[in-house]
Amino acid sequence: GNHPLHSALWRWEEKRRRSLTAQKYPPLCAAPERQAGRELVSGFRHRGAAAAMERDENGDAIVTEVFSRGMRITRRHVYLKVFRCGSSYKFTGLDPVANDTYKGFFYNDQVQHLLVEVNRERAAEGAGPILLEDHDQVLEIILGRLALVDPIAGMTSQLKDQEGKKAIVVLDPAGMPMRPNMRPIIGRGGLHRVLGDTKGSIKKWEKNVRKKITKMQALGQEVDIVSMI
Repeated sequence: GNHPLHSALWRWEEKRRRSLTAQKYPPLCAAPERQAGRELVSGFRHRGAAAAMERDENGDAIVTEVFSRGMRITRRHVYLKVFRCGSSYKFTGLDPVANDTYKGFFYNDQVQHLLVEVNRERAAEGAGPILLEDHDQVLEIILGRLALVDPIAGMTSQLKDQEGKKAIVVLDPAGMPMRPNMRPIIGRGGLHRVLGDTKGSIKKWEKNVRKKITKMQALGQEVDIVSMI
């Protein structure tokens, strides 16, 4: 009865019996150690979400790379990288053919203005709105509206050297480049920010643009307002 083999078999049988009992009659609640682990993980998640919200409110949001792929922008193939900080975006496009790098920025206020216009169109189609926090959908909208335009010339030669031959911008639903805290020239009504000696030139330019758009639509051509700027 005291043989080592008998003791080993007894321990194995006792272990098997306990295992079968545990499977047949599971505990009504998780073990205290397991429950404590779940509460610890949940606490970490809640604290992380609260810290991220606090960073966004204080303007200290983390910069995250959200897109890195080759794509075609205004008839040019570029390798595009998109970075997001809070609800603002930065674009960096490498053009291997022109051996140049294009840059662009799309800030929080511009994103909100774009979503207002996009959600107005979606409401007319019976679709739900896209929120500022829906980062994946916002990025998809932005990527579909990118364009290359001539950059604003820098005030000094050093600033000019930092600019590429083209700048990356986001087009609004009307096809006009969106600028921070500004409305497109065509939609400037009521702002009264036009210099007196430029009113005539701007009215003439707007008239020519509308005439070209009407002609292109009548011929069934794609309207490319960027080329008219």
